[in-house]
Amino acid sequence: MRCLAFRRLNYFVSKYSFRHAPQAGIVLYSTLQGEEPNVARYTGNVVVIDSANDPLHDQSLSEYFKSDIIGFDLEYVPDYYSAIRKSSTELKRPSVIQLCGSDVCLLYLIYKIGRIPSNLAAILTDQLLIKVAHGAPSDMRLLHAHHGIAGSGFVDLQELCRKEALLPCNLKNACLKVLNLKLSKREQCSNWEAEQLTKSQLEYAATDAFITREIFLKMAPKHISKLFINSNGDVEAIE
Repeated sequence: MRCLAFRRLNYFVSKYSFRHAPQAGIVLYSTLQGEEPNVARYTGNVVVIDSANDPLHDQSLSEYFKSDIIGFDLEYVPDYYSAIRKSSTELKRPSVIQLCGSDVCLLYLIYKIGRIPSNLAAILTDQLLIKVAHGAPSDMRLLHAHHGIAGSGFVDLQELCRKEALLPCNLKNACLKVLNLKLSKREQCSNWEAEQLTKSQLEYAATDAFITREIFLKMAPKHISKLFINSNGDVEAIE
């Protein structure tokens, strides 16, 4: 079974986008015993928002997300790129935020926009819209600390993996065990505040958010705990 290939870059809303594939966003699951797992890659539309005055900021994102479950991820600059920071306390400031539905992934380059757009904030604080994130509490604290976002409706995939004894509980292992796909983490520690992100970085960012959603859907947990930021800035769960 062949690996799914990424389509070439095309212009869509911002200056980056991936052409909609015939079965956009659908990952092939390897089911044959002993077969080498495919490489996990997202092949749906990718829209990159990198401008402070992008018209997409004023639009509702509901047309992009038809489901009430989306994959969420964020990237930040690793320690060895700290020279671009003014202080070490900013090392884990969110640089890129990824939201992925069934057939589109939005990548917000926060380090270029300089703020959280209002329509993105509405998604992040919507209690009814499930945002599946691997390591959700950490991401929620970063959003609150740097942008004052009181996130709500988050589900921690890492905790779900722990409950299902999918050890170690990292995303790469969960991808292999649940979807039988190999997940590359090559770009994880790259410079997420580069003047221009590479095609490989964009592919990585979109794939991580999409795979997070796919693992959750495949696991189909009967019970989930929704996380939210309380008035003290702490993460709490609604059982």
